[in-house]
Amino acid sequence: MKFRVFTFLIIFLSLSANVYTQKKLSDNASISILTCGPGKNVSDIYGHTAIRIKDLSQNLDVVFHYGLYNFQTPGFVMKFLRGKLLYSMGGQKMENFINSYTRQERTVYEQVLNLDNSQQQVFYDALIENYQPENREYLYDFFFDNCATIIGDRIDTKIGTIQYPTNREAKTFRNMLDEHQMNMPWADFGIDLIIGSIADDTTTVNEQLFLPLYVHDILKESFIEGKPLVTDEKLLVDFIAESKKPYTGFFTPFNLFMVLLILEMFLLGSYFSNWKRGLKAINIYDHIWYLLLGIGSLILLFMWYGTDHISTKDNWNLFWMNPIYLILTFALSKSSWSFLRLVLLAALLFNLATLVKFPGQFQEIHTASYLLVMITTLKLVRHFLVGREIHGNENENHNENENENVGLGF
Repeated sequence: MKFRVFTFLIIFLSLSANVYTQKKLSDNASISILTCGPGKNVSDIYGHTAIRIKDLSQNLDVVFHYGLYNFQTPGFVMKFLRGKLLYSMGGQKMENFINSYTRQERTVYEQVLNLDNSQQQVFYDALIENYQPENREYLYDFFFDNCATIIGDRIDTKIGTIQYPTNREAKTFRNMLDEHQMNMPWADFGIDLIIGSIADDTTTVNEQLFLPLYVHDILKESFIEGKPLVTDEKLLVDFIAESKKPYTGFFTPFNLFMVLLILEMFLLGSYFSNWKRGLKAINIYDHIWYLLLGIGSLILLFMWYGTDHISTKDNWNLFWMNPIYLILTFALSKSSWSFLRLVLLAALLFNLATLVKFPGQFQEIHTASYLLVMITTLKLVRHFLVGREIHGNENENHNENENENVGLGF
């Protein structure tokens, strides 16, 4: 899906005037689906889908596509975060479209649709109607209403029912996203963290159309009115080899958290050897860790209850990244041992339940997240042992003082 910004002025100027005035396509016209491969930016990793209208006898060769937005929209940031931002349909000359994707080093496939002249005309007229300023905007949804899903919807509703293949492999939304995120491990971790349990639903063929490369593969196997939907396919821009290069970096969530897990094991071991138990840097590190977990939980809660994003609701990552850690950050320095012990035990209970994969029954948890839970569990155990010892010694000293006072009374 393409989230790249084209301002409405550029969109307007990029289409030649005959797009608006020419309403009758010739017999030589063709309509194609353009599928663009993933890019190098996080916003481009899922690819993009567009529609090409070609009628060279009318000097017409333009591309329509969806999923555009305008940074100048009032309240853009909050509307974007809350899922209330209106996205738009746009268009540009085919030449400009291809040049743009060539510069980005992104593959572009073209699939010519098997439509007769009357079907092409209906499809084209519908696009022109949709492109009018009053009709361009729509409310975007990550899984169910994006630049790719709209293509199938437009074909189905305007020119006939598509017979999709019935032998597609069963996959969840998350499985499909993971295929595109392999070369961006931090994006993969973050997206897995913020997307809820709906991503683990098994998709129908229609639902698989939310990803452009799946649109390409499914249309190739589809029929319309008993005939193949695609009559010809071309590779217009070829960067396939570049897009398949594996990620070779060391700095991944798994590697980082594994190092921190080893560090946490060392810190827990230092408790038993009385080595640097009270080191101030360790206390600061622990407080920051708990604070980040607490802030993370508020973000997940906001994405669940404070937005219209369907994909971020029912998120079981809140089971281990929860607001208890905000309470714990305060309790470590400001509360009694009885309260601190209660908070530590509650957090431990949630973590242990996560490690035995209780939330994993409802939602796939990222491997790196399990490492985070293990780090936090060891940290909680260390604080519990240290807290019990400190407060236990305080109670012993208090009892000794009371006994001395009683003796003095005699």
